[in-house]
Amino acid sequence: VELCFYDGHKEDLAMAASAVVERAKADEPAAVGMIITMKSLNDAADIFRNLRHLPPDVPMFGGAADSYADKIDNVKTTPTHVFTDRGCTDCGFFVLLFYGKDLHIHIDSYLGWRSLGNEVTVTELESDISVLKVNDITVADFYKKYIGVAPGPNFFTSIMPFPLMLNRGGHDIARIPIGYGESGSVLFTSSIREGESVRLAYGDPMEILNQSHQAQ
Repeated sequence: VELCFYDGHKEDLAMAASAVVERAKADEPAAVGMIITMKSLNDAADIFRNLRHLPPDVPMFGGAADSYADKIDNVKTTPTHVFTDRGCTDCGFFVLLFYGKDLHIHIDSYLGWRSLGNEVTVTELESDISVLKVNDITVADFYKKYIGVAPGPNFFTSIMPFPLMLNRGGHDIARIPIGYGESGSVLFTSSIREGESVRLAYGDPMEILNQSHQAQ
């Protein structure tokens, strides 16, 4: 196992992702694992766009370090960190490259979320991951209308179980809320495009369990 640590305060994370790709092409690991900080998700589109160039026979898996606390304005109030013996950062990621001729890693995925209600159109963004309006109303008002909770002390924890569902390339994708802004925008785990159709979704515990067993 080889560990690589990247601090966004000291280097460009999109370029760091490209460096991971080049290392994988040269050394042919069995798989790549990654943990990223929530603050890094502002630049996630460029990071993951570069990681798409990993060799097709090198699977990748990972997640984000999150605090699950009420968050306003892109988790500036309670940033999470990743750390190794090489450093600690609230804006960055580390990757693990797994090697071994007899090591074979199979990756599967499942969603477990079910769409809820009618489709709406993303009509205004603040950034790749910050959606201001759907159907020309703020996303905060959209959640208030359908979930019944307004921005305040419990807003984030109330909307987190209700991601926005979108479809790309024939695959349903859930974008989980990770924070909100004073403008009425809501931040999500990864990019949402202006003009995309989205729906509210909810997690069905039995469906999640069933699909997890199927993926094993």
